Amino acid sequence: MLLAVFSNSRRIGIFAATAKFAAVEVVFIGTTIGNAAGGAGGNDGNSTIVSG
Repeated sequence: MLLAVFSNSRRIGIFAATAKFAAVEVVFIGTTIGNAAGGAGGNDGNSTIVSG
């Protein structure tokens, strides 16, 4: 809201910037929570690699 008031940007530009920021936040928070929960889906050192 403040960005819209204090800048000369068009509404679509502000919407796009907000959407991009939200997407980055979702990934950042998701990775932080995943790492705190034991690296959900990460390599825990007990993986077996099978090559054919």
